Amino acid sequence: MTVGVFDSGVGGLAALEELRRLRPDLDYLYLADTAWAPYGPLPPERIRERVEQVGGFLLEAGAEALVVACNTASAWGAGALEGLRAPVLEAIGPTRQAAGREEGTAVWTTAATWRSGVYRGVGEVIPTPLLAPLVEEGHLDDRVAEAVVGAYLERLPGGTRRLVLGCTHYSFLRPLLSRLAPGLALVDSALALARTAARRLPPARGRGRLRLLVTSERGAYSRRVGLEAEEVRL
Repeated sequence: MTVGVFDSGVGGLAALEELRRLRPDLDYLYLADTAWAPYGPLPPERIRERVEQVGGFLLEAGAEALVVACNTASAWGAGALEGLRAPVLEAIGPTRQAAGREEGTAVWTTAATWRSGVYRGVGEVIPTPLLAPLVEEGHLDDRVAEAVVGAYLERLPGGTRRLVLGCTHYSFLRPLLSRLAPGLALVDSALALARTAARRLPPARGRGRLRLLVTSERGAYSRRVGLEAEEVRL
């Protein structure tokens, strides 16, 4: 069984890595929609349209199930995939379930996810629009990342004990967050999605093979993630 996983860039790789670890019996087709990265600043109608395009492309390329490894795409576009001929696993439900409802919880999201209201009731939802571009540029644990992440940490409400990382890109900032705020418990949407997908996808006889696709900047993306990518047009 081949599973199509997609995100606007590198964020979904965090979910993919965990899913491959848990389900080595599956084969994977990962698409980084770098031509439209990041999805966060895009208007909702454009996100829905693009998610439908990407989902359809992955099915035509051989995917038999889809994992939407992006909170923004899940919030605004997962509904556009409901009519497709394959199971679709999105990020919001698993993340809300992992987060539960507990006092002292805050949620960091992209601007588009914040506007959608999908994390209302989980905790104080705070848009952090600089973080996904930061990760895309490879600033994970340097002075730039420390300054930006530190500024957002200072804005957390008093008494915050748990932080939901409501964007799969933010998973790559966990080491920095643990260093800057060691007492803060983290709920990672990338891991929550991967673990849910691992439980729900049926047994298969794959070999854990991975085909990596991008929609632009193949060379730069390949160097950034340390994997060889193919560039496709859609």
